[in-house]
Amino acid sequence: MAKRKKKSGIGIALFSIIILVGAIYVGYYFLEKQYGDKIKETITTTEPTTKSFISDDSPYVTIEDGDYKGMTIYKVYKEVLLGNSDIKTATGEYKIGEYLNSKDTEINDLGEVNVNSYTSVDMDNDGTDEIIFKLLKGEECVYAVLHFTNDVVYGYKYINNRNLLELKTDGSYSASSGAEASQVLKMTFNETVLNQNEVGSLFEGKYKINGLETTKEEYDKFIKSQNDKTSVSFIEIN
Repeated sequence: MAKRKKKSGIGIALFSIIILVGAIYVGYYFLEKQYGDKIKETITTTEPTTKSFISDDSPYVTIEDGDYKGMTIYKVYKEVLLGNSDIKTATGEYKIGEYLNSKDTEINDLGEVNVNSYTSVDMDNDGTDEIIFKLLKGEECVYAVLHFTNDVVYGYKYINNRNLLELKTDGSYSASSGAEASQVLKMTFNETVLNQNEVGSLFEGKYKINGLETTKEEYDKFIKSQNDKTSVSFIEIN
């Protein structure tokens, strides 16, 4: 009788483990379905030649070596967006559904967010587009950036809306923390590190362009030129 009870206990334990693993898998599956399928439906109806996905400046950038050799950057990102390849961050690797609703506070400190839309633009002017997702939580908005280099697609900590305003097709954008504190910025990347580099700024009545102090008149001309640039369009993910 004792042996039979022991076998019964082992069976119950194994059954519990199977149920737990199954629950984790089902949870992951629905997370991927929630975000991955929405993106898939949008991506598969968007041609790489259109301005809406890949910029006209570099629509057919082809990877020269590595796992993606011979593929366009459009196809590389598409593999990630369809969940076939991972996104590497400073804290680990994720599938698209995990990254766009990350539970890692080093990436997302808002809690649960919803994917609203996306666009693509060459943020660092290296000839290869990045993808930027707009994520919402109530009235709060953040952005998630994907960058490809050296055979890897990288993701980064979400950027607050006030630090990525008026994104332009040349990859420049604005940031603001008040009427007397604003910047024009450009991004650079070093694998898992995203840098936001100042091009121009206004802070407490002092004006700078490319790190050098300037006059209000010159700064106003600089801002007018920035405002006149073409803004990117975001594609909604229904």
